[in-house]
Amino acid sequence: MDSTISLIGFDILDNLEQNKAKEIITKNLKKIDVRGDYSKLVIELKQHKHSQEFVHEVKAVLFIGDKRISSQTSDKNLYKALQTLFDKTLAEIEHKTKPKKQHNLNRRKLENDE
Repeated sequence: MDSTISLIGFDILDNLEQNKAKEIITKNLKKIDVRGDYSKLVIELKQHKHSQEFVHEVKAVLFIGDKRISSQTSDKNLYKALQTLFDKTLAEIEHKTKPKKQHNLNRRKLENDE
């Protein structure tokens, strides 16, 4: 991972789990790159033992443009938790970085139709 990405708490995973997690992160970073240049991504992993199973809590903070986007989720399956985290992050990027020109164009069109 490059210097713009910080993974916190991933050192508790074994090598196979770390590699799979990094694959998921890399795949989703490509999707983020398409939506804009990010300057920093911090992903934090915490494991909580619940009965006989671990629950993986993951949090992300992404700095893209002048926006700070945060998301979090938890799941028994680490890989599902990571993918859900990125799905939420990508949805938040779409929401927070919508082009304002489109909104103005729609408003002008409504005014012209009247």
